[in-house]
Amino acid sequence: MLVNAVNQMNQKSRAYVFLDQSLERDMGQISLLTRQKDDLEPKLYIRAAITQVDQGVVSDSGSLGLDFTNAPNAWNPFKANLKGSKFTAGRDVSIVTVDMHLVSYATKTIVPGASVANTMVVTSDNGGLQADGLIRLTGFDFSINIKRVESLGQAVRNLVELGVIELLGRHARVPYWQCLNIRPSIQKLDNLDELRFLALPRTKRIQKVQTMLVSLGYLTGTVTGSLDRKTRAAISRFQADKKLVATGELNYQLFTLLYENANGYSRDHKPFPDKPNPKKPADILLFPDRPNYRKGDVLKLELDVRKDGFVRCYHQSGKGPIIQILPINPGQSIHAGSGAKVTIPSQNAPFDIQFETSGTEEAILCILSPDPNLQLPMTTAKAAFKPVPAQSFEEISRYYRRKGKPFSRAEFRTRARQ
Repeated sequence: MLVNAVNQMNQKSRAYVFLDQSLERDMGQISLLTRQKDDLEPKLYIRAAITQVDQGVVSDSGSLGLDFTNAPNAWNPFKANLKGSKFTAGRDVSIVTVDMHLVSYATKTIVPGASVANTMVVTSDNGGLQADGLIRLTGFDFSINIKRVESLGQAVRNLVELGVIELLGRHARVPYWQCLNIRPSIQKLDNLDELRFLALPRTKRIQKVQTMLVSLGYLTGTVTGSLDRKTRAAISRFQADKKLVATGELNYQLFTLLYENANGYSRDHKPFPDKPNPKKPADILLFPDRPNYRKGDVLKLELDVRKDGFVRCYHQSGKGPIIQILPINPGQSIHAGSGAKVTIPSQNAPFDIQFETSGTEEAILCILSPDPNLQLPMTTAKAAFKPVPAQSFEEISRYYRRKGKPFSRAEFRTRARQ
């Protein structure tokens, strides 16, 4: 525990050299054994103690009992002839404090200013429900008890790790949160973002995670919206690379870490200190209306626009011709503001994108540009539903790049199942 905390701190600062040698104790002092002439001698060591363990600092308890024996209109769920019930609840609060000091090995004196003290509050909650009565003249008596205890031992371990990192961070004149590569967070922003994430349908959450895993190279294939074995394996590989427990589970913490790594930005669009040239967050994203499709289904997408601009979308079925589907008339332009949601095809479109076969790939490409006139060389509105002068989406992107004007792109591909 102690060595792990120190290594985490030293990984960034490289301020210390750690010695691993046999030790002996003499009257509480540490001496090195089997020392050689050129051996290094330690300059510092850490002295620590648990200075406070106060249990039962706050102890609240309460109970509520109801007796229906003589009640004229007693509550009678499931014809149970309920005689009485009792509910109990309580909470105990304990406090534990760990003090640490950095000590000079040569003089056995505490280094001035190199002392830290951290305190943690530990809670213990419990509750219970009891009831008795008769069901069809058969007596019953049941009780439910629930108890949750936050371990004092775990609190001590957390305080030791935090104290060591803070202590050495102060001594090395490096803030310990930088040693751990933890960026400061805004709790209100975190809470709001987490509520938004949890409010999304499960399929949408999985789609967003899969999209980021694909962009980071951990997942290949199409975005399905299903937390299948392949997606769990990709999540596990990502967690292992970030030195986390590889559970393969999807939660808000995983989503946040994926977002930051995929975009090079924190959620408030502040670049990481160790990434001077972060990747720009996506201006547009495409999301399907369902995780997978079958033969005969209709494809519908939602375009999430995060920057003001003009939108154009193209469709290709298999290796067939590419058709501009938004706007339908090439001579027109569609403006979308930041935060807009654009349905593809549009609600008033005189066509559907239907999966006629199970093996043919259906692909959609959307371009966002601040220039309303930036488009492929298609002359008039009479060119509606006619193939564009390009054989692939990459050829369309190359045309836009040659124009030398800024644009963003989003692409989606999928196939129908049998």
